[in-house]
Amino acid sequence: MSTARGKADWMNNTAHQKKRFQPGLWATVFAVPLFLALLGLGTWQVYRLQWKEELLAQIHERTSGEALPLPQTIDNPEDWNYRKAMVTGTFEHDKEIHLLANRGAGSIGYEVITPLKRSDGGGYVLVDRGWVPEQFREPETRPQGQVKGEQTVTGILRRSFEKPWLVPENRPEEGLWMYANIPQMEDYLGLDTFPMFLQADDTPNPGGLPQGGQTRIDIPNNHLQYAITWYGIAIALLVIFIVFHMRPVEEEDRP
Repeated sequence: MSTARGKADWMNNTAHQKKRFQPGLWATVFAVPLFLALLGLGTWQVYRLQWKEELLAQIHERTSGEALPLPQTIDNPEDWNYRKAMVTGTFEHDKEIHLLANRGAGSIGYEVITPLKRSDGGGYVLVDRGWVPEQFREPETRPQGQVKGEQTVTGILRRSFEKPWLVPENRPEEGLWMYANIPQMEDYLGLDTFPMFLQADDTPNPGGLPQGGQTRIDIPNNHLQYAITWYGIAIALLVIFIVFHMRPVEEEDRP
């Protein structure tokens, strides 16, 4: 009985014992920059969230509008990025380019990019006609899709791509294209083309290939989750830092 009472008294005294926040030097030197870095990462993701929401709204607005006739020249490709456009001309299938494209679930294939000689005298435009499985890379395996004569193509305009991080360089001499870089394609083909390429819509091609409508519109937007994660880690670090450095007053004053 006395033992239990003594234990209870000790626990009660401990619970009411005065404590003082007294952080250690090296723990502070480590924790403060880390805390600020975590806050910075969270804030950066908030800005990225705002940017991504504006981008998605812009893409939705541009892709849902009417298809505009493709102009002969433009001043700023960014102003036309993701806009619907249409152009009439004749495909030069002997100059088609194969851009490596993975549709997921192991579906390796290529996007067929073919120069279109415009009927309005505006030179050439590179048309991404759509995706083909790996076994249909060569044009002779899909002869029905090599349409002849004048064609009208409707699709989405996209600007030239810079080399993505960790993606290998294009190797046109090997027929291996990893990303759609228009200046490189112009040099390889020896053509002066429109400064953007047109991704054809999902209008079926004869024989079913290439499969158009490959424009990626549903861009992932996970920045809110990332911001919450970084801020959550920052708060957890702060709580742990404070709790760890709460010292009993008696212990500090003891000689």
